[in-house]
Amino acid sequence: MQPSEASELWPTAEDGQCEVLLVGTYHFAGSETDVSSFESDPLDEEQQRQLDALTDRFVDWGPDEIAVEMPPDAQGAVDDAYEAWQNNDLDSVPETADGESIGKKSEIVQVGARLGDKLDHDGLVAVDHKLPLSGLNSSLQALPSPDSAPYPLPDFQTKTAEIQQQLDERSQIEYFRYLNEPAQRRVNDQLLLTAAMEGSAVGDYAEQMVTWYRRNLRIAANLWNRIEDDTDRVLLLFGVSHVPLLRNICNLAPMFTPASPLPLLES
Repeated sequence: MQPSEASELWPTAEDGQCEVLLVGTYHFAGSETDVSSFESDPLDEEQQRQLDALTDRFVDWGPDEIAVEMPPDAQGAVDDAYEAWQNNDLDSVPETADGESIGKKSEIVQVGARLGDKLDHDGLVAVDHKLPLSGLNSSLQALPSPDSAPYPLPDFQTKTAEIQQQLDERSQIEYFRYLNEPAQRRVNDQLLLTAAMEGSAVGDYAEQMVTWYRRNLRIAANLWNRIEDDTDRVLLLFGVSHVPLLRNICNLAPMFTPASPLPLLES
């Protein structure tokens, strides 16, 4: 039986804890490092209207800060992108990242900066920690087929095509709700863990997942060290594959409590 949202651990924040709204996203401009990249054009006029509607939902939650998927040493690039958004000067920003800047198609700009501006924030907070998952793509491609696996296993290619179809057919609010549903997040974890376990040998301890856990632990540590001391609520905008681990970390770390975006994305 698939877990329901009600059965997941989304505790109520206690005094002194910072609530972390875990908003899982896809990468709007694609990704050179992700094993799956999905196509959309956030600069399209209709997409712009939908992104306005999406970010309005998060305005109601009232985050004190917005944390995004860039490392702290790239804070300058985050600041430049945010300033360009605030000055209505996105024409000065390349469509996609060029190594020195954040592309204007990025979810960091189209969701993070758009939302921060609506909330009159001074900027966004960079909290990522980059660690490459070497060999993950080939490991995923080499997974057994669902028919031949001796255990239940989603099909990587079929699931990738389904995610793109959902992106094509749904509004941004609907699509973010779909991405952040428990069943969808579970598939991400299943595929990552299967690739790491099937590609491992005695003594190497599924090193791809060791790296993945290390990265997410460091993201949580960066979050704690980079938000202001008086922050009660922070919206964390990250690729949806990060959400399951970050939710568990925020459940266990006593300074945080995780919050689901799904109640904010209901029709």
